[in-house]
Amino acid sequence: MTRLGRPWPIVIVGSCIAVALCNWLDVGQPARAVVVFWFFLTCPGLALVGILGIRDWLDEAVVAIGLSFALGTIVAIVMVLAKIWSPDAGLAILIGISLLGAVLQLEPGRRGRLVP
Repeated sequence: MTRLGRPWPIVIVGSCIAVALCNWLDVGQPARAVVVFWFFLTCPGLALVGILGIRDWLDEAVVAIGLSFALGTIVAIVMVLAKIWSPDAGLAILIGISLLGAVLQLEPGRRGRLVP
């Protein structure tokens, strides 16, 4: 367990490493599909939900999945509109968002506070 009592930062960092390795080392199917699906479904949202201070695990999971879809969509739309579409760059941006959220969750007293 982390200082906050939730394992999410560790899960997020491990998932970021796994998806980066699967993608950039060109790991074959079906392992790659499972890892990438897990990452896109949960990690960007989990990184931000941990900052919101939601106490119930089911509420946390539902909001995390919704946020993950929203963040993935926003990143894709911005990249298409800016005419810089690249799946690898989109994945790198989502990994960065996830890692930033995981780091913010580790800051003492951060859980439940959106502003400093």
